[in-house]
Amino acid sequence: MTRILNGYAGWKLPPGGVNKSHFTRAKGVIDRMDVVLTLKTLANDYIQLVDRFGWSNASLANEVTTPVRKSKHSSLPKLLSGVELEQELMELNAWDVALHTYARGVAARLTAAAASSTTMSI
Repeated sequence: MTRILNGYAGWKLPPGGVNKSHFTRAKGVIDRMDVVLTLKTLANDYIQLVDRFGWSNASLANEVTTPVRKSKHSSLPKLLSGVELEQELMELNAWDVALHTYARGVAARLTAAAASSTTMSI
């Protein structure tokens, strides 16, 4: 996610090339977004779409309350080569993990703000 939010230059970075300046730039992009949703909390976060874009909460409610299946590949690093590979991948993606945590906080804040300004009935 950090690479994506840093544009083409972010995509060209070598493994381990993402640093704090890229993280800070990506946070800035997230901060300028009007809507930030996460899959894990989509059932709550969709109120942002109702509030910001005037979407119908009735049609959206059925779609987003369906439980999201976990990827069958969630334990793939462990299957490939054990703890060492998992640690290396976590180190290489540390800024993405931090950015995801930051984005979840932004999503929660925007959801709370949308909930306070929108009356919903599901």
